[in-house]
Amino acid sequence: MVRVLTEAQLRPQDVVVARGCALQCAMLSPIFKVREFNIVDVQPYPIQLRYDPAKGEDGEMEVFPRLHQVPFSKMLTFYRSKPFTLEARYPPDAGVPHPDLHLGTFLISKVIPGSEGDSAKVKVKVRVNLHGIFSVVSASMIDRTKPDCEPPATQASGPSANGEL
Repeated sequence: MVRVLTEAQLRPQDVVVARGCALQCAMLSPIFKVREFNIVDVQPYPIQLRYDPAKGEDGEMEVFPRLHQVPFSKMLTFYRSKPFTLEARYPPDAGVPHPDLHLGTFLISKVIPGSEGDSAKVKVKVRVNLHGIFSVVSASMIDRTKPDCEPPATQASGPSANGEL
């Protein structure tokens, strides 16, 4: 359930703090039975990610929609054969009260083609922390190579199977 507070629903700060303290004391006390109460922080604006489009891709996606829970991480997968850039920004229609919508540009380097010369799988982890700051946490390349030889099979009836040396 998401509810946006309007001006009519706002209370003075001292009343809110007093009620919050009373509720927290009741929750910690073994005498009072209080229903479970959680507060979920959200980010007020959507975050869009632009990237160099490959075959069949449009080049941008909304990674975190408006009022998405924070902190939150997402793992994104790209298929690339060369380094590429990611640009994080607010969409133009997001209603951000600042003229600069650009959040940051991130270069994903050291991307090389796979063993067969095709695109490699690049996993990029993006995160919005508790304070609403967007960052690219990590990027890793996964190479899909098949092993040349299989490991030797172990014998089930040997000294090591019984725990003896």
